[in-house]
Amino acid sequence: SLEIANYLQNLFETQVDLVTIANFNLLDQINLMRQTTIVITPVGAVSYPATFLSHGSAVIYIDVYDSEKKSNSGLEGPLWTRDRRILDLHYPSTPLDIIDPNLHYGIQTTKVFPKRLAHLVYTALLHTEKTFNFGPNSFTKQK
Repeated sequence: SLEIANYLQNLFETQVDLVTIANFNLLDQINLMRQTTIVITPVGAVSYPATFLSHGSAVIYIDVYDSEKKSNSGLEGPLWTRDRRILDLHYPSTPLDIIDPNLHYGIQTTKVFPKRLAHLVYTALLHTEKTFNFGPNSFTKQK
C-alpha cells in the first residue's frame, strides 16, 4: 500500500517503488526484476516474477493466515527457500492480522503492519548492502 511504501521510504531514506506487476508484459516484468534489489510480495502466483531477481537480491513474502488449518498458508514457500541466489524472508500472519472475515478459498485477507514489516526490510537492506556494494552503513540508520 502507499502508506507502507511511504513509511519505509521515510524510515530508511531510500527509494521505494509501488508497482502492480500485472500492468507489465512478461518481458517487462523480467527486466524490472533484474533491476530490483528487494521485492515485497504476497505469496501465490503474483510472487513468481521474483524468480528473475538478480543474484544477491532479497524478497519478502507476505503470507496469509489459513483459518481452516489455523496456520500460515505457506503456499509455495518451500520452493522459494531452495533458491540460494536470493535471500527469502517471510512475513507470517496470525489471526490478529485478519481484517476481512470473508473467506476466499479458506484464506482471509491479512493486514500488514508497517513497523513489523520494517524489521524484515532492514534485514533485506543489510543483505543487499553487502551484495551490491552500496557502501558501508548505507541503510543502517534507523530513526
